[in-house]
Amino acid sequence: MLLFLAFLVVLKVEVNAAQKISFSTKIKKINLTYENVKIEKYNSDVDNIKQIAFNLNSKMLLKYKEVNSILNDTSEAVEVAKMYYYKNNVFHNDSLTTYSKDKEAIETEIIDFYEERINYANELNENETSELFQYVTSGHERIVKKPYGYMDHSYTVKKYRASDMSSLYIVETNLDFVPGIVAYLNGDSSYGYNIHTMYGYMHLNATQAVDEIDQSTKYYGGIPCFKDAWPVNVPGKISINSSYNYGVSYGYSFKNGFSLDNFSLEYDDSKGQNIEYSYSKTYTTDEPRLTVQHDSNDYNKYQWTLIYNDPNNGCETSHLSTGYMFEMNNSGHEMVGEGQFGLHYDFLMNVGKKNVFQNSKTGGYDIVFTNKTSITGYLYVNWW
Repeated sequence: MLLFLAFLVVLKVEVNAAQKISFSTKIKKINLTYENVKIEKYNSDVDNIKQIAFNLNSKMLLKYKEVNSILNDTSEAVEVAKMYYYKNNVFHNDSLTTYSKDKEAIETEIIDFYEERINYANELNENETSELFQYVTSGHERIVKKPYGYMDHSYTVKKYRASDMSSLYIVETNLDFVPGIVAYLNGDSSYGYNIHTMYGYMHLNATQAVDEIDQSTKYYGGIPCFKDAWPVNVPGKISINSSYNYGVSYGYSFKNGFSLDNFSLEYDDSKGQNIEYSYSKTYTTDEPRLTVQHDSNDYNKYQWTLIYNDPNNGCETSHLSTGYMFEMNNSGHEMVGEGQFGLHYDFLMNVGKKNVFQNSKTGGYDIVFTNKTSITGYLYVNWW
């Protein structure tokens, strides 16, 4: 039995044919019944967390942080809940980060997070995929800062073993910027009615995986090499030439997806005829506008920024769906096997409070955005 005694939250696990988790709070009561759930107190990740999750035989491992430790943490943002599980032989790693120091707000966020992610895990397609790029792993993170808004981020990594020498990887990411006004209008009064999004960004970099045995002993995986990213403002065809297999082309990244051959459509040579893996490089929304570029100091790091020309339009949820392709050597590194990599994400959402003032000179009304605040997040995925 696990107790949040500090603020009257009770988590009870009954071990029987179907495990039942009952969440009782001052705000609401939720009963979730699942056959494959294990829940325990949160601690820092251990090196073999993937093996631990795998050994649970398809059970979902839920970890929570005691609320007193959250309230005593001096960090602005605190990771408060984790969820690990294997599905279709794929490791999933979800997390919840909060800015809140309010007990009831924290309990609600943890409950909602578990409920949403367990339902998502149970609905994952069990069928084997026959796509060229095969599923590797995925994860989800929510970053909450009341009353300003929150960010929902999910990623999926897929791999195409192009040769014995190296493989291509695609990282598909979905990021939602949700300002306070949207959450408020959807029934959550803990968010601000007049909070709008000004702009937001996501940065992504593929790096070497690291197996740190101790401070003096570290083993590194293959070296990722950037190949393509989308969406972009001027999409086109890119030849995916290998950085490890000299003189060899692994295929072509068209506007409409990846192809092993160079056959394009008659009316548009930037679109491929024989697409083995579909995606779209095109961004067609005028508001918010999109800017993309490589980082000024690191070519492997790619940056996407959404900016509202008129902050009045920032009263909606902004959606950013991206793809990031890199190549990595299968062997010739320090780790056993192949396919180890690191992903570094940086997120930012800038919001402002909308104020309406009457202009004494014109008789009209002026709109001014004040109390501008940034919600920031960081995620490091060390996959090996």
